Amino acid sequence: MLDALVETKQTRSVSTGAQRGSGLKDPLDRIRRNTGIISHSGDRNPQMQGQIMTWADDQLRAIIDTIPTQVWSARPDGSAEFLNQPWLDYTGQTLEQALDWGWTAALHPGDRDRAVAYWRSILVSGEPGEIELRLRRFDGGYRWFLSRGRPLRDAAGSIVKWRGTNTDIAERRRAEEVVRASELDLRLIVDSIPGFVVTLSAAGEVELLNRRVLEYFGKTSEELKNWATSDAVHPDDLPRVIDTLWRSVETGQPYVVEARHRRPMACTAGSTLTLFPRQTRRVVVPVGTCY
Repeated sequence: MLDALVETKQTRSVSTGAQRGSGLKDPLDRIRRNTGIISHSGDRNPQMQGQIMTWADDQLRAIIDTIPTQVWSARPDGSAEFLNQPWLDYTGQTLEQALDWGWTAALHPGDRDRAVAYWRSILVSGEPGEIELRLRRFDGGYRWFLSRGRPLRDAAGSIVKWRGTNTDIAERRRAEEVVRASELDLRLIVDSIPGFVVTLSAAGEVELLNRRVLEYFGKTSEELKNWATSDAVHPDDLPRVIDTLWRSVETGQPYVVEARHRRPMACTAGSTLTLFPRQTRRVVVPVGTCY
């Protein structure tokens, strides 16, 4: 009995050492170890070993096929060697159709060249990557997906496989489009206001200028971001404007200040600057003329 226990302990020790020394940093191997789904090198029944490994692979495949995300695996050259059931269900492809480079048939024509070129670029760099693209559904419709891939390396650092996922982001993209449309509508409204509209950050940095401001000063938004160091404000008024602005930023209180601003033809017009910090909206209304 004691001899049998010693032999069993030694066998498990050898098995554990063999697992730790495995050259592949494969997540599937780690799953097998963590779940006990791995055969011991000391098992003396090859048929039993084969049955255990077959059962283990079936279990892992079942887990991967029930994940509500498309999962794939590719060879070092980028050709697909495995795609899980969610991919097949979504695209309507058979596994045989999708393997190797057949999966590219499911890419939107407008994304195919870009996606394949990006995929080839990370194959060369060996770095993880991600890209947003559209995939054709089995009924001919398209949805946006975020495709991510990471290399699997052996102990020598050579890439032996690529593994990745495709996550449906269609709803996120749709929400982003709604936000962009709202921002565009707001911009059109702001640009139609017959006065100067400027938005500043909590730190007092320029974030937005309406079209009237740009036309008045004859400068770009980038040039006016540094308005405090430019000639936009009359030098005699600039210290007072800056001091008043910073007091408003620090206290959160609105303020009104009159100042002279330079126009492109190098003459000066007066204006009243009204700021509403709590609404993060600053409006400048010109009250002077320039001849």
